[in-house]
Amino acid sequence: HKSTLTTKIMPRRHRRSPPAQPFEITILQKLESRSPSLHRTFLLLDVDGDGYITRSDLKTALHNKLGIDLTPSQIDAIFARFAFYADHDDDDNNKPAAQPANNGGGGLRYPDFVRYANDTNSS
Repeated sequence: HKSTLTTKIMPRRHRRSPPAQPFEITILQKLESRSPSLHRTFLLLDVDGDGYITRSDLKTALHNKLGIDLTPSQIDAIFARFAFYADHDDDDNNKPAAQPANNGGGGLRYPDFVRYANDTNSS
């Protein structure tokens, strides 16, 4: 008999997140030192108050609040991880996990930000 090797594809919900980059861990530590509450941190990063952290929000908040200027590749790395958490939303109330932003960068809601922050802190 011919043996066949099958590849088991994990459901999207169980895939591992992209690894946190050292600069992400440092940024979260600095944000948490300013505000130990993840909700307050989210509000700090959601510059326009629309309920989503967009690329523009992140860049503006980090520059204005922490004096941190990220490179485009660093922002891309963060948003690659943001996309993972938005795509793996456990909320079943039919709300969209991510919202397209005007700049095409997408945005992250608070529950997804909590998962992102907790996973980054445990890296």
